[in-house]
Amino acid sequence: MAAVAIGLVAACDDGSDPEPPPPQVATATAQVATATPQVATATPQAATATPQAATATPQAATATPQATATPQATATPQATATPQATATPQATATPQATATPQATATPQATATPQATATPQATATPQATATPQATATPQATPSPTAAPTTPDRRDETIVGGLIVADAAEAHLSVIDLSNDKVYSGVFKVAAPGATVHTSPTNRYAIVLARGPEAGDDRIHVFDGGIFLVKHGNHYDLVRRGVRERKPAIVEEGPVHYVNSHGWTTIFADANGHVILINERDLASFIGDYEPIVLDAGVQHGAALVIADDHVLLSTSNPACTEFMPSGFSPSGDCLPVGVEVRTFDNDVVYDAASRSCTDLHGEANNAHGAVFGCREGVLFVHGHDGQYEHELIPYPPEVGEEGASAIITYYGHPDSDHFFGLATLFPDGQCCEPGGVWLVDVVNREMREVFPEPSAAAAFSSDGETFYMLAADGVLRAFDAHDGELVGTMQLVDPFEIVFGSPAPAIVVVGGWLYAADPNSGHVLGVHLEHMEIEDEWDVGGAPSSLAFVGLVDAEYQTH
Repeated sequence: MAAVAIGLVAACDDGSDPEPPPPQVATATAQVATATPQVATATPQAATATPQAATATPQAATATPQATATPQATATPQATATPQATATPQATATPQATATPQATATPQATATPQATATPQATATPQATATPQATATPQATPSPTAAPTTPDRRDETIVGGLIVADAAEAHLSVIDLSNDKVYSGVFKVAAPGATVHTSPTNRYAIVLARGPEAGDDRIHVFDGGIFLVKHGNHYDLVRRGVRERKPAIVEEGPVHYVNSHGWTTIFADANGHVILINERDLASFIGDYEPIVLDAGVQHGAALVIADDHVLLSTSNPACTEFMPSGFSPSGDCLPVGVEVRTFDNDVVYDAASRSCTDLHGEANNAHGAVFGCREGVLFVHGHDGQYEHELIPYPPEVGEEGASAIITYYGHPDSDHFFGLATLFPDGQCCEPGGVWLVDVVNREMREVFPEPSAAAAFSSDGETFYMLAADGVLRAFDAHDGELVGTMQLVDPFEIVFGSPAPAIVVVGGWLYAADPNSGHVLGVHLEHMEIEDEWDVGGAPSSLAFVGLVDAEYQTH
């Protein structure tokens, strides 16, 4: 078994309304690997969404697929103002009904909110975010509600894995309470989507980039597992996974960061910074509208650096139309620095706005934020609303300027150090993957800890260990304090790392690491204490991205 099944508790027996859900402790790795320039330019194959017959629930039986329409993607948002775009029905709103829910967990198929549970209403995005037409929520996989005795581990995991496919425009769900696999149960806008978790794992947020202008979507899926307060204790609410409609329409969503309770997504083609607050999303009744800032067209990056401040990249004036050109001398659409703005779009720090040539890649921890530059690593940190920045130059072993750069970063709130993946530019051409580096912002230095490329990487939940998967299929564990290798295991068969091509993905949840292997069609569960594969699921297809939704070691009562 990969987890412990816990009973469904919507509220206590006295019928009182519980208080809004409290902040949950984040249990999965907070930072997500930033995409390479080639990922931004990769054009997935479109998959024709065929409406499926409703066979699972009465709610899905009445849903009518909506006609395809062209989304609007030209409006520029005004600061934090949130004009609603015209709601143009999309064909992707076709309800799915391929998963059979368990008897005790009834999927919610209307926009009627339940007590303090997140209402499944249509969320109207801002600016160019053109929502899909409102549709009845899809029939969703619901975990078994019968409680069981905790297994051999010293932690309790309640939830599941959301898995995207490299070749098909759908998601699969693995229920960790009973090991059931619901393959292809949700449709998304395009194959090759990337799946990310919200700050406390309540939601899975899927970035799907289609082949044509207007095809891109940001899908939000509620994992359906959270806590509500009642009296002097918390109760567990457990429902099936469901998509929160409508999807957000933004062109070129690539970089994704969780920090300070916010999810930040940068949409390259229009330069929009989309800010989603998890607590607001969970408690909002009606159409949830994210904050949208306009940073200008660029292959950019952004993150929330304080409770009321956003750190975002500044565009190159030479980039007037987004043309993904990669991290190269001709990369006019790569940013040239960063600045700090309020959520109302007021600039509060711009001294670093021209401080970083060909900026790419970002991460943050308790010390501040880092960005990859041609010259070195840009480090930005703040104290009491005041900010400073400095460029940490690459050491000589990196080579001449422009020969290589660290352009993908990983950080953790409880780790002093960052880890970064280098990219090589032989003869000034892009690109070949390089080695793995430890970036020490406290001592302003960096060193290579592994010379071979990494296809996937993640911090442990406590930030003490850094895991990376190389092309030889070996999972390696490094001490996050000094970069020393502390463990290895053969995770998958050897594979080739090619920019823009499917590769295995990993995510850490508590004491477990889960890996999606597109070459075998399997998802693997590794018990990290033993560094052994102890679970395996045949998802089928080419699973290439995954995220966990649920709780780890949460304290609550069952009734």
